[in-house]
Amino acid sequence: MAPTLPVLLQEVESLREAYDDLHLRIKYHTAFVVGRLAFRAQLGDMELHDSYEIEIQIPKDYPWCPPVTREVGERIPRDVNHHVYPDGSLCLGPPIEVLRSFRRKPTLLGYVKDVLVPSLFWHTYNERHPDRAFGAYSHGAKGIAQYRAETDLATTYYEIFGVRDISIVRHFLKLACQETIKYAIPCPCRSAKPLGDCHGPVLRGLLATAYLGKGELAQDYFWLKDKHKGN
Repeated sequence: MAPTLPVLLQEVESLREAYDDLHLRIKYHTAFVVGRLAFRAQLGDMELHDSYEIEIQIPKDYPWCPPVTREVGERIPRDVNHHVYPDGSLCLGPPIEVLRSFRRKPTLLGYVKDVLVPSLFWHTYNERHPDRAFGAYSHGAKGIAQYRAETDLATTYYEIFGVRDISIVRHFLKLACQETIKYAIPCPCRSAKPLGDCHGPVLRGLLATAYLGKGELAQDYFWLKDKHKGN
């Protein structure tokens, strides 16, 4: 369910306290945050100042899934080498990691500060220092495979679902891969509530996260099943 206009206005007001050139726009029943995002970010002893013209699209399942951002100033080349999807939206990292980072502070301000700005920092640094560019996960399926291999995937899902039981996580992922999810069944977390009244919104947010398809979720399921045999 999409956030109400008063909730969005309140979030945009908080966002504008930090980034005052951004504003809310409603277009075809879809909410966007648009404008110039000027930021100052630091990595170690290195600090960068920059700005980008952006369009942040608020999905209908927000805040259970993160927004989608496009750079509209035609500064970032539209290709996979610059981590841009075919629809022009920015790839901000492996989709499941983007979701985890966003779920820690599921607000527009949290998304911009913790998810979007670090990615724009990467673009700025590599633009200014092509001879010593920062690496990143590869774009697409290869990057997702790298993330699985280099990250404690179970911990990622523990954070997203708010549980600490790998069997429950696998149950959620198995449900996510089904063609139709029955939200009236008991929630796998053993709360005795129907799935729709318990972890249903989290599951919908997982499924609605951009470029996180059932194929990737199925691979995560089998990866976790192999890594945690007997649990």
